[in-house]
Amino acid sequence: LRTILNAPQGRTVMAMPVIDPSIYRIPTMHIPSKATAVRLRPPAELPKDAWFQAIADTLVEHVLPASSGGTMLLCTSYADIDGIAAQLKARSLDRTVVAMERGRSFSISRGDFTQAALNGERPILLALGPAWTGVDLSMPDLPAEDDRLLTALVISKLPVGLNDSNTMLSRIKRMGMHAVTQEALLTLKQGLGRLIRRSGVQDRHLWLLDGRVYDGQPWSAKSDMKELTAATRRMVRSYRT
Repeated sequence: LRTILNAPQGRTVMAMPVIDPSIYRIPTMHIPSKATAVRLRPPAELPKDAWFQAIADTLVEHVLPASSGGTMLLCTSYADIDGIAAQLKARSLDRTVVAMERGRSFSISRGDFTQAALNGERPILLALGPAWTGVDLSMPDLPAEDDRLLTALVISKLPVGLNDSNTMLSRIKRMGMHAVTQEALLTLKQGLGRLIRRSGVQDRHLWLLDGRVYDGQPWSAKSDMKELTAATRRMVRSYRT
């Protein structure tokens, strides 16, 4: 925040953050091996069909069998939502796939997901935008141990470049790629925080599937984003399991 506000370091006082230990103690964090990360590396250019298939394969083979309730996949574009949803729907799953659509409020998709969960369908929600930062998918009317609305959260791709406001463009001009990295890390931390919204919940799983974090290859021809990938790996190590 000090960097975003361009406040002089000598004029700021920063206290240690207050963090609920359950945020890192309850969930199991899953990361791909280096071999698997190669398949899960988002392509820099079209087509993305092989990546859509790799994400869908991981969901079907690993994520869904471990999820006792609902699953949310956080995406960074509608094109990615459409591509992954098409792969999932082609597989005749026994779960409802709710895909956020262009021009429709996220609250509609959230309502469809919640209703499907109440029907016992263990749905899958593919979403972006407010799903990263402002949604609470929990059932406070139920005891924490019975809350199964969201038991698995999947990050398909690091949230890079989602903010294209004039303020953000000014920060990039002033700070370069460091501004992009800091914005992505803040959004990523908020996204990971969607899973644990109350103490006492059980059987929660986080999946960070962006292969670029783990395969050791340069990010792109323009930038390798070492600062972002290193900080992401440090963030992942905060989880106990």
